[in-house]
Amino acid sequence: MSYSDGYAAAEYYHSQNLAPDFIFANGDDIAAGILQYYRDNHLQAPALMGQENQLSGQLLGIPTIDHHFRDVGAAALRLAIGAASGQFPVHSDFIPR
Repeated sequence: MSYSDGYAAAEYYHSQNLAPDFIFANGDDIAAGILQYYRDNHLQAPALMGQENQLSGQLLGIPTIDHHFRDVGAAALRLAIGAASGQFPVHSDFIPR
């Protein structure tokens, strides 16, 4: 859920001698925590990808998938208040930094 969770996950991987080739994180902040653990310990980080196009991913150049949650939330609100009905597709974008 957070940077510190990503850091702890990377610490766990390393302590268990796990060497993933690729880590797909639930968010860019989590991926940033993973990357920082590897950097702090002078280790080669695996390839990483985050989600949600968060500031941390932008600053660190981490590839991400933007699910456009503002659009998802707006559609959900329209459905919840009865201003709309049906299904509303919301596209996602891969950002290959």
